[in-house]
Amino acid sequence: MIGPPPIADVEQNQRIGELSKKMQLICEQVNIPYLDVFTPLKYSKVWRSEVENYDGAHPREKGYAKFADLVKSWSAWQAWFN
Repeated sequence: MIGPPPIADVEQNQRIGELSKKMQLICEQVNIPYLDVFTPLKYSKVWRSEVENYDGAHPREKGYAKFADLVKSWSAWQAWFN
């Protein structure tokens, strides 16, 4: 399970961050791998800049590349191909 990413709204991000934590707890309880993308993307200058300068929720190519890098380096993703 891949969690939700941050957007360009501070109040909404508080709710998204809490949702991501709850999703992670549920996944742990049912033994499903969970990737928190909210936390690293929240601190990514590329992600934040592209989201803020596009539509407030979606990045452009470089932002999605950051997201893809998180997924590609996730051990559960890598294990799926082995």
